[in-house]
Amino acid sequence: MDWYEEKALKYAEKIGVYEYNVNKRFMEYWSFYGSEGWYFVVYDLDKEKEVFRGANIPFRDGVVPRFLLTDDGATKYNYMTG
Repeated sequence: MDWYEEKALKYAEKIGVYEYNVNKRFMEYWSFYGSEGWYFVVYDLDKEKEVFRGANIPFRDGVVPRFLLTDDGATKYNYMTG
């Protein structure tokens, strides 16, 4: 495990994210924010701050976007945990 992966793991444990990707110095993940829906979040591991939150997918009628589901229909990432 390299330094960025270790730092991302510690941050993920702190905020409750259980699926994410490390892209060089950035941690990337999808998160659910109540009635607002899902957001793609980018966290800079060097600066220790969120640098992007966007690509909003509204939550409508309880439908989870297909690309955010596993093959057996479970949600990926930290959905419904905000």
